[in-house]
Amino acid sequence: MKKENVAHKTVVVVLGGSSAGALGVIRDLSKHDIPVYAVESDRKQVFIYSKYCKKFICPNAKNHEQAYIDFLVNIGKTFKTKAVLMPTGDIESRAILKHKDELISYFHFISSDIEISDILLNKSRFYKFLEKCDIAHPKTYFPDSSSSLEEICENMIFPCILKPVFSARFTSDFKKKAFIAKSKEELINHYNLAKEKNHEIIIQEIIPGDASNMIGLNAYYNEKSEPLGVFIHRRIRQWPADFGNGCFIEHIYQEDIENIVNSLIKKIKYHGIVDAEFKKDPRDNIYKLIEINSRAWMQISYPNAYGMNIAYQSYLSSIGKNIQINMETKKNNNIKWLYFFYDIRASLHLIKHGKLSIKDWIDSYKCKKKYGIFARDDPLPFLVLLLLSIFHLLFYPFIKNS
Repeated sequence: MKKENVAHKTVVVVLGGSSAGALGVIRDLSKHDIPVYAVESDRKQVFIYSKYCKKFICPNAKNHEQAYIDFLVNIGKTFKTKAVLMPTGDIESRAILKHKDELISYFHFISSDIEISDILLNKSRFYKFLEKCDIAHPKTYFPDSSSSLEEICENMIFPCILKPVFSARFTSDFKKKAFIAKSKEELINHYNLAKEKNHEIIIQEIIPGDASNMIGLNAYYNEKSEPLGVFIHRRIRQWPADFGNGCFIEHIYQEDIENIVNSLIKKIKYHGIVDAEFKKDPRDNIYKLIEINSRAWMQISYPNAYGMNIAYQSYLSSIGKNIQINMETKKNNNIKWLYFFYDIRASLHLIKHGKLSIKDWIDSYKCKKKYGIFARDDPLPFLVLLLLSIFHLLFYPFIKNS
């Protein structure tokens, strides 16, 4: 195949958030010789060590938002033509959309403006919109005072989950995605703890079932809110075990899921990346919509194993180029996606609790695999992660107790 002229390519600036997601974007764009700048505040994020990008260490978007935006503006001024911003985290995504007026002279955006995208980013607005559209989702409460919290407790079936309206900042503060409350007392304590750090909270029922009940839909939706291909997967294992990310997943096809998401995105009038998560409720066998991420996600490299390069679709759409619509991928699960470091922990947890045998664990790897971090042609991110993991294993007990 004739190589494209890199000198005339529009630059992509990948913004950190998810190391595996950012790495997937960088590698998928490298297939088309797209020049990539990787912008991240944390030197331990392994995607910045990919040979397919030029790295820049920036201010932290969570704690120094304006300095972060100023940093991007200064990068943008160095380009001869406008570059493409591609966020992989909610904090970064919301920051650039809030400051679009400052950035638009230097960058193309891959998703709708903040007024529309915020319906997906803001969990309170999101679940209220689902109620309005009569789309199945976990029963959700919106506490706004201590009195309403008492009322919620009286009607709640425990255990339940307390989720932040904006998840990325919560995860940064508490090192977990949500709180689990097993009693009224725990619910009130967790709620007050979150409020102390100025987190707005919603409270939900917990849908029973393990990782295999989790279904994901991935796509890029154009300016008409139409999908340029749809990719659906099922989780085999996840980490953390309760409310984590899929670390071993397989491709499936689920038409009813596709119809639900297509209809919802049309109603929102959104364009951009979609990463939708559903969980099948064994009590009524209905798939309940859990959330939709509106940016590159952890497993974005997986659809490309089946011929759907969502990062490249986003790139082309943002600069006004024609996109080949890929409405079908091979409907099989011959290739699975694996984040090995997480899957080891997930598997050992399942083995410890008698939910997975060692034989079944080993046998599960007897398939073609797309790796989240490892790549023969780009080994350094994996090696850095390996060294960081060994360091953490050896020294974390001492650091924790110091």
